[in-house]
Amino acid sequence: MTNHYAAIEGHLNSIAARIPLLENSDLSPFALIINSLNAIPGIMELPPAFKAQIQRTVSLIENIILGAVDFGAGCRKLGQSCEKMIKATSALGGKKGEKNAEEFFPLEDEDTGNDNRVPDTGTTPTIAAPTIAGDPSLLADFITEASEHIHTAERVLLELEINPADEERINAVFRAWHTIKGVAGFLNLKEIQSFAHGMESAMDRVRRGESTLNAARIDVLLESNDCLKAFMKNVENTLSGGSFEIPDNYEALVDRLMELDAQPFPDDAATIACPEKKIGELLVEQGMVSRESVDESLKFQEQGDKRKIGEILIEDRAVPARAVAGALAAQTAGKSGSAIEETIRVPVSRIDQIVDIIGEAVIAQSMIYADKTIKAIDDQGINTKISHAAMIMRQMQEMAMSLRMVSVKATFQKMARLARDLSKKCGREIDFVTEGEETEIDKSVVEKIGDPLVHMVRNAVDHGIEPPEERVAAGKPQKATVRLRAYHRAGNMYIDVADDGRGLDRDAIFAKAVERGLCKADARLTDSEIFGFIFLPGLSTAKQVTDVSGRGVGMDVVRRNIEALRGSVEIMSTRGRGTTFSIRLPLTLAIVDGMIVAAGSEEYIIPTLAILESLKPGEHQIETVMGKGQVIKVRTDLIPLVNLASLFSGNRCAGAAAGREGVVMIVEDMLGKKIGLHLDEIIGQQQVVIKSLGEELGEIPGVTGGAIMNDGGVSLILDIGGIVKLAHGG
Repeated sequence: MTNHYAAIEGHLNSIAARIPLLENSDLSPFALIINSLNAIPGIMELPPAFKAQIQRTVSLIENIILGAVDFGAGCRKLGQSCEKMIKATSALGGKKGEKNAEEFFPLEDEDTGNDNRVPDTGTTPTIAAPTIAGDPSLLADFITEASEHIHTAERVLLELEINPADEERINAVFRAWHTIKGVAGFLNLKEIQSFAHGMESAMDRVRRGESTLNAARIDVLLESNDCLKAFMKNVENTLSGGSFEIPDNYEALVDRLMELDAQPFPDDAATIACPEKKIGELLVEQGMVSRESVDESLKFQEQGDKRKIGEILIEDRAVPARAVAGALAAQTAGKSGSAIEETIRVPVSRIDQIVDIIGEAVIAQSMIYADKTIKAIDDQGINTKISHAAMIMRQMQEMAMSLRMVSVKATFQKMARLARDLSKKCGREIDFVTEGEETEIDKSVVEKIGDPLVHMVRNAVDHGIEPPEERVAAGKPQKATVRLRAYHRAGNMYIDVADDGRGLDRDAIFAKAVERGLCKADARLTDSEIFGFIFLPGLSTAKQVTDVSGRGVGMDVVRRNIEALRGSVEIMSTRGRGTTFSIRLPLTLAIVDGMIVAAGSEEYIIPTLAILESLKPGEHQIETVMGKGQVIKVRTDLIPLVNLASLFSGNRCAGAAAGREGVVMIVEDMLGKKIGLHLDEIIGQQQVVIKSLGEELGEIPGVTGGAIMNDGGVSLILDIGGIVKLAHGG
């Protein structure tokens, strides 16, 4: 028996061993059997009758899953079909193909288990009144898994637009839609099953080399993928008691998928992955250049020519640049990806409970450690054990927080899709680059950062990037670059949105601010202060309003959302060269690093990110202005000064205590406004678990939450932005 037939027999024996273990209550093993059957034709070229038997067996399994065939009878027929294929494999392999496959596989209608089966055309039947009736837990699992597959397909399709011949990515998209189709069929979600099948069929033609991917085809597939997203939302709506509805663009996309399937084979054939071959060899095989020309180009390199072989061939041998690019794509296609880490799905509510419980344990442990009785114990062994327990508790807390950490990859993927669609809509040529996609941040932060990024990417594409002809006239590459980058630095998460467009118009922003009465015409403001005006609602310098942006409301959303996350945003822009928005965010919203300060009879916590410096005021540093308030002179700056204890007692104008006692802490809000807080004492720095003050209290100006301290008391965590507003009578 040849090695190929031996491999096929191994697959079939594995399937036969699974059949007696199949249960009606667990249909998941059928997916493994289908995968094994689908892998067999890839081992070697099989006789048509053998291929037909494999297809009939797959159809039988699908009918068993759908309930169109009695489970027991279907499994018996599955076993008989498997036995036929094992006998055929043994005979064909042992006698070197002298037997005809038709002898083993006579065409029998009963093999499919359903005489009334509708031919599988990849098209969609007429839509009847859709209903959803199934196990809610199964539907919930399907929504979660299908959403992951949909996100994967979208990300890979965007990558295929750059390298449409990557077989590994093509297979990844096919597998994603194939899985959705199979599970949807099992759950009797016929519309989703049929639609996913149409998408799968279009991608299958690409897999088989009968079609290639280009921008137009990828547009259709991305829109179809969006339709699947809408289907998932509608299924989720049924779990809340709503009705299942068909997306509005469903029928139109079905027609477009059918047209896509009917299109003739294009002239530009797909690139075949050849990672082991060199560029010159690939070009010779394609007939684009002679072997002699490649050898001569290699001699130039040996003689010291620093150009790459592709550059030499393009410049000296008149080889089309497109041909060299295609060879490069073939050379890099099909390279193995990184290993996938095994994961387990756990409800977010359980993670939150674990984080809360461990947070309470940390507080309880710190209260024990701060107890006077424990502190009075003069035993080195006991103190060592307490310190060791504190260290373990801190590690547990950090591990619990890491459970909520997720990468920004999915968010960046959405921005890539947004930039792609907007660039086409606005007539821009854009290379969207992402960096640091694996950077992790708290799940709650990821969920809330989406809107700010959407507005910034929209502004970059619609306002920041110039039209191609304007870029060429300015001496820039016709294709612009928008870069989205994430990274960790100094215990914070940073996200940069940068473009190489026209940059912010400083003069236009300043003029608009003067027109709105936000500043005086003779005001001397820094670039940072002027750029900060764009975060105010309604302020826009756009010459015309488009359906993408220009109304001056987006950046207000950016500021509000980032401020709610205890973050900040900084703008760097050079006229004619581009703009960078840098967002700084805390890694988590559950813990804050703060400075514990005393003011009056209370202790407060000031986030360390807001603190610029602290100082003991000198005799002549504090001055009263018109009897209404005080300022403190720090070097050349005059900064408003308020007494923190008096501020919360209702006296906003109260300044420093007589005799200049205490300490002044200079803090800064998101917009760069500075204020001096007069305190009695700085107690020390501590990382605290943020606790909500409860719905009964509502929002308290200047306070973002509370924290349980070592002595069991509660200290307020200050919101510096709110404190600044309070101090100015806001």
